[in-house]
Amino acid sequence: MRDFIICESLFPWDKQVAICYNLQQLRQAGNFLMTQNDRENRREHYRIIYPVSCRPKLAINNIQYEVIDISEKGIRFLHEDMCTLQPGSETRIRITFHNGESLEIKCRVLRFDGTAAVLSLLEGIPFEIIIGEQRYVKRSFPT
Repeated sequence: MRDFIICESLFPWDKQVAICYNLQQLRQAGNFLMTQNDRENRREHYRIIYPVSCRPKLAINNIQYEVIDISEKGIRFLHEDMCTLQPGSETRIRITFHNGESLEIKCRVLRFDGTAAVLSLLEGIPFEIIIGEQRYVKRSFPT
């Protein structure tokens, strides 16, 4: 048996009910069924956005950069025109987290957005590390 989502129409005069087998099919059925939160965050993986004071460090070819945000499969960092990488190129990076733990990861450069560079991780960050970082940021910087 497949999982399904039942959602009522947003229009009170229309009592039609949509049955979809997954959220992707629901989204394909029509954007009017998406919540505002769905429209703002269409990411596949949870993303941690770091406050400036606690950003992890990322090293590429012995040059240090500050991580802006991170997920299991991606990193965005400040490059400040020192980055010699080209979109589409592959490299290895070392990321060091708040607790001193570091990982070496293979990645691909996706794009440069102003002063930020975006990497797609070919070897993902373990979920346990992502959860640990999320806890650290939420405990240290409550909103």
